[in-house]
Amino acid sequence: MPSITNANHAAQLDTSRRSYISTAVYKTTFYSYTPATIDGAGNAVAGYLTAYSSGADVDFPARRVLRETGKKLFPGVHSGVSTYMVSVYDSVKMWNGFIDPNSHNFAVYNTDKSHFLPADTTEIIPTVVASGSASLVSGTVTVSTAAAKSDSLVFVSYKTPGGTMGANLKGTATNGSIIITAVDASRATVATDTSLVNWMIIN
Repeated sequence: MPSITNANHAAQLDTSRRSYISTAVYKTTFYSYTPATIDGAGNAVAGYLTAYSSGADVDFPARRVLRETGKKLFPGVHSGVSTYMVSVYDSVKMWNGFIDPNSHNFAVYNTDKSHFLPADTTEIIPTVVASGSASLVSGTVTVSTAAAKSDSLVFVSYKTPGGTMGANLKGTATNGSIIITAVDASRATVATDTSLVNWMIIN
């Protein structure tokens, strides 16, 4: 997944608004932020992030597109924040919150029209055609689905850890199936990983 590395507000001012697509249920990685305050006794109260973990999974589904609002939270600047966060809004539920743009629960979703496309090109939005979950066996699993093509994009993320997990997940597509593999830092298969993983196909 691309890494968002812009480290200050000025670096973001002239960039286009980014969008993200959730690769799994994201209620535990979607936050509200309460800034630092001074209580009635004059004591400083640190700011903090609160996950929307009490909501229903159906309200925070995979394949939901979230759009940036322009607000940012920075470690060392905003109290209680340990990683760069961006504010996004959900145009379906009409609410907003903060996410870590480098979390495996989100992928950058870009529908900008490239300069090399013909002027009459209108369909440039990729389509999510299938998604689901599968359990790794000895570090890998093959999922049969007619939605998979050799040029499909496959997004994968951990859902429920099991065994000794790999450093990352790799998803590859062929005609009629996708192969998900847990790998270590050298991209070798981690056969001890038996986790339940999420997968999503975009064509």
